[in-house]
Amino acid sequence: LCQSCKEDHQWWRETVQHELVPVGEEKKTENDGNNMPQIACKPMFCSLHTDEKLKFYCKDCEMLSCRDCILLNHSNHTKRSHNEIKEEARSEIRNNFKGCTEVIESLDNAISNGEKVIQRIKTRKQEIDGEIEKAFSAFKTALAKRRKALLNDADEIANSK
Repeated sequence: LCQSCKEDHQWWRETVQHELVPVGEEKKTENDGNNMPQIACKPMFCSLHTDEKLKFYCKDCEMLSCRDCILLNHSNHTKRSHNEIKEEARSEIRNNFKGCTEVIESLDNAISNGEKVIQRIKTRKQEIDGEIEKAFSAFKTALAKRRKALLNDADEIANSK
């Protein structure tokens, strides 16, 4: 993150508990075959029950909650373990990443093809420039010959009388 975003990230209520890890220093799990970084984060605690970790996700309210809040405030809501939600999010990110990789490869191919077309256009332009110069030179030579012939004809006519 840039310095400004880093400072904002540290002050937002939703992200104040995040630990920022510089790129290249991500923690990778040994058993994770896809080399997705595992970012370490500090446990988050409930603002009402300060000794309770946020371990549950209320799908209806779209928020993390502690055990006490889930029992008291979200009893009839659809809830899940934060680990389940985390794994689903990771899976979705992996799938999106794969899709992005495919799009990037496609765009790289399109750019490469575009560069080849541009090079062919430049080469063809040079060929056309050469043909124009050759034709212009031929016209110039023909005009010079015709000019000389007309001047000679004019001299003959003028000198014959």
